[in-house]
Order: sequence, then C-alpha cells, then structure tokens
Amino acid sequence: MINQRNSLSVSQITRFALVLAIGIAAAATARAEEATYAQRVACTPDAFRLCSDQIPDVAAVKACMIANKAKLSAACRATFPKETAAR
Repeated sequence: MINQRNSLSVSQITRFALVLAIGIAAAATARAEEATYAQRVACTPDAFRLCSDQIPDVAAVKACMIANKAKLSAACRATFPKETAAR
C-alpha cells in the first residue's frame, strides 16, 4: 500500500520540473537561457533529495542546490557554470 502522504501528484511533479528548469536556467551562463533536458535529468533527483521543501520557490530551490553543491551528484554538479560550482 502506498503512503498517500509521501506520494507526489502528477501536477506537483510537473510544477517541480518547471521550477527546476527555471532555477537551472537562472544559474546557467548568458548563452544558455533555459535548462536543457540533460540538466533536468541530471539534477531532478538531487533537487528532490536535497531541496524538496523549497519547491515551488525557484529562487529557494536554486539557492538550496548551490548551498548543497558538495552533496550534488557529479552529473548535476557538472551542469552548473564553473563560477557557480566553485562557490
């Protein structure tokens, strides 16, 4: 039996994907104006694991991901611009 309290609805997942895409886009270099599919794939699990309590606040998710850079997967960390990853 699935615990309904911990289950995410399709609309929550969709909202989160949009928030994550916007957050990564804001962190991306000037050339890249929106998150790529690869960035979303690489960072979505980390965002759920580390920053789920910040959703749907884009700025808070971005700040959380940056603050937790040491805990990000290598694949996600590689999608951040070098100046953001170095902080």
